[in-house]
Amino acid sequence: MTKKLFIAFAVEDRTYRDFVSDQSKHRKTPVEFPNLEPKQPWSPQWKTNCRTLVKGCDGMIALISHHTPKAEGQLWEIQCAVDERVPLMLMWVNGQRPQLPDLLKTKRINIWNWDTLHSFVQCICAPPAHAGWMPARNSGVLASSHRALLPEPAEA
Repeated sequence: MTKKLFIAFAVEDRTYRDFVSDQSKHRKTPVEFPNLEPKQPWSPQWKTNCRTLVKGCDGMIALISHHTPKAEGQLWEIQCAVDERVPLMLMWVNGQRPQLPDLLKTKRINIWNWDTLHSFVQCICAPPAHAGWMPARNSGVLASSHRALLPEPAEA
């Protein structure tokens, strides 16, 4: 079954977004990437459309670079995933490690490689039903042995 993954990226990092998309096609991974362009974080309509699209996805991959701290659109997209409890994986696009905005400071950011991407897709397709999945306190996400970040269970 094909899963929908939103890719959050700074507009300057469009090439990396294309790499993720192309990589998944070559590996025949059952995933599609809906697109929301152009990024207009100042527009209330764009924000509404963004939240709706993110909420309708099975997960999000956020590509983190030195552009991210100033990428208002990308940060809004990531915040939507956190707010809507959409499974989220953060991934460095290269070796640069910028000062991160508060939204990302406590989050795990993975090194880019196909195994990590593939594991995230597999987690979304069939999350493991074992007791090893524990929520990270106050993080808004759950870290797994597969290096994916999933939302914490809803509090009763």
